[in-house]
Amino acid sequence: MLQNTQYIYKNGSNNFGKTFIVDSSSTNNGKIAPRKYYGADIQLKFKTKAGFTELRGEFMTGTQTGTFTTSETPAVLLTGSEGYFIRKFNGAYFYLLHNIFSRHHQLGIKYDWYDPNTAVNGNDIGKAGTNLNAANIKYNTLGFGYINYISDNVKLLLWYERVTNEKTQLTGYTADVKDDMFTCRLQFRF
Repeated sequence: MLQNTQYIYKNGSNNFGKTFIVDSSSTNNGKIAPRKYYGADIQLKFKTKAGFTELRGEFMTGTQTGTFTTSETPAVLLTGSEGYFIRKFNGAYFYLLHNIFSRHHQLGIKYDWYDPNTAVNGNDIGKAGTNLNAANIKYNTLGFGYINYISDNVKLLLWYERVTNEKTQLTGYTADVKDDMFTCRLQFRF
C-alpha cells in the first residue's frame, strides 16, 4: 500500500510503557506500507452413520497497516498529518461440525480469536502517557449452534456467540463488554 504521508507509527516504548512511536521522516512519503500475511489451515472430514463430522481450523499471522482507530486496511489514502499504524497481528478459528440424526441436522461449535497488536497486552492499552486505544484490543469468541438443512434450497441457522475482550485501562473496556450475539437466519438459495 502506497504511503502518501510522511508519518508512520510503529510499536515501541516510552517512559510510561508500550506505545506507538512516530517516524516522521520526509522520506517515508511514497514508500510501501507493509501488509504481509502468513497462515495455515487444516480440514478433516469423517463419515458417520448420521452424515459427517468435520474439523476445520486456520491460523493467520503477519503485519498489517491500519490507522489510529482501526487495524483494517484504510479504504482511502490518508491525508495531511494522519499516519499509518503498523501492527503485528495473529488470529485463528476452529470449527467442529457434526451431523445428528441425519445429514439435515447439524450441531456446530466454533472458537476464534483476533489479536490486532501482538506487541501489547490489555494492561498496556489505555495506560496514561501512551497512545494505545481500542483498535489494539484482543477478542475471543466461542460460538455454538444448530443448523437445519430444510431442503436443498433452504437452511435454518440458530447460533449463539460468547464474545470476550481483554481487559484494558480504557474507559468502557476495563471489563468484558456485554456484546454476546444470538443469530437466527433463514437462507434461501435459487
